Amino acid sequence: MKMQVLSMGDVSKLLAFVRARSKGEFVFAEAMVATVLAELKRLAQEADITVEVVSPDEERLALFTAGGAIVGGVAGLAFAGPYGLLLGVVLGAAGGYAAAHVVVKIELADGRGRLIIE
Repeated sequence: MKMQVLSMGDVSKLLAFVRARSKGEFVFAEAMVATVLAELKRLAQEADITVEVVSPDEERLALFTAGGAIVGGVAGLAFAGPYGLLLGVVLGAAGGYAAAHVVVKIELADGRGRLIIE
């Protein structure tokens, strides 16, 4: 299941997912990343689980950045011509780079099981 986390209400849904030990893919707004990580840390302390933020490997980083640049460039070209192409490539690459960093790995502290949220 894929869910977007764009507001504080969505953060509560994410925490409910974690409490239920469900698997899912969560897409975070850049402004919400710090809030989500703080809430996950608080939940981890309460529920005795460990939270590990995983850095992307070079392949994932390159793929997301290039994909973002291509999509942004095409959209910019379609809507605003050559200047839109340039702006779209820059914004798309920045968005792809940011998206490549949003992977949170949650592992139960006592080793009974594993929950991965990507």
